[in-house]
Formats: sequence, C-alpha cells, structure tokens
Amino acid sequence: PGHTLVVPVDEIDHWTDCPPELLAHLIGVAREIGRAQHAAFAPRRVALLVVGDEVPHTHLHVVGMDTLADIDLSLADPAPDPAALDAAAETLRAALLDLGHADRVPAG
Repeated sequence: PGHTLVVPVDEIDHWTDCPPELLAHLIGVAREIGRAQHAAFAPRRVALLVVGDEVPHTHLHVVGMDTLADIDLSLADPAPDPAALDAAAETLRAALLDLGHADRVPAG
C-alpha cells in the first residue's frame, strides 16, 4: 500500500535527460513521500525505483517494502480494489499532513 509515482510536469522521456535541478526536486519530493510511507505503513524499507520501461515519461516509484519481492513490478495487482487504493491514499495524505506538508497536499 502507498506505492506512489513522482512525475514531473515536463514530459522527459529518459531520466538521464532531466536537468540536474529537476532531478534534485524529484528526489526531494520522493524523499518526503518515502518518509510519509514509512510513518503510515511501517515498511521495513522504502525503495526508490527509476525504471522507465512502462511509459516514455520520466517517473520515480516510491514503494514501501518488507522483502525484495515487494518491488517486483511484474507482481503488482493488475486490478486493485479501488476502495483499498482510496484508503491507502487517504492514509498517505494524512501522514504527509502530519509531516508538515499541508501547503502541498491536495484534499482527498
């Protein structure tokens, strides 16, 4: 629960083509989401993945993990329960608010 994508507004195909300032910003956003995931879901670790195979638009996966299998994207549920997704999003949103990000967290 809580697997989140960090996606820049600018459509850049490959992360190595991102300007350094944009990469730094994306990593900073991913860090705060990872901190919130850790607080909200208590995974053993929070992983950061840059894969780039699914779509031609740079994005970072922030994924709570207890084992390496948790970051195997091929094992992701292809039809997750929408109510479970909404609940995880609300839990993550609350954790981000608790971490002081009210100015950046949209209402549910």
